Amino acid sequence: MVRELTPRSMPSGATFISSQINGWSIGRRHAAPGGQIMSYASTVTVAGPRILPSDTIFGSSVRSADGEHLGVIQHLLLDTTSGSIVFAVISFGGILGLGGKLSPVPWKALSRGAEEKDFVLNVTKETLASAPSFDRNHWPKPEEIEWFERVFHFYGLEPGWTGSR
Repeated sequence: MVRELTPRSMPSGATFISSQINGWSIGRRHAAPGGQIMSYASTVTVAGPRILPSDTIFGSSVRSADGEHLGVIQHLLLDTTSGSIVFAVISFGGILGLGGKLSPVPWKALSRGAEEKDFVLNVTKETLASAPSFDRNHWPKPEEIEWFERVFHFYGLEPGWTGSR
């Protein structure tokens, strides 16, 4: 969605700084101190939901911020209460898909790569290797909420739920 931003549509005294503010992607500084417009863009882009088919996620490469290959997304774990993706399960450390470990990574810790063909996780390969993980035959049980909370905390994040379920 694109909204027109004109001198008349800006509230008096409003200041917008190059950033994402309330879902608005704004490319330049905009100000209306004392009712005068110092500069404004003719349009701004409003960020909307990002909806992807699951088959474009499964098998996607996960890279570090430096471009180092960390692993591949094998599974997604959903919160059936909210319908949100909570974790991407990354396979890493194996040879030809064998013997590797699986590590859940909070979905909000991942971002899309520059070309949107892969995902970026801001950790090193060594950090991922020390993250909470499990093998293919011993998945954590869904009721082990504390284990999943540890995963969030490992990545410096808080889970989106409160209390026990």
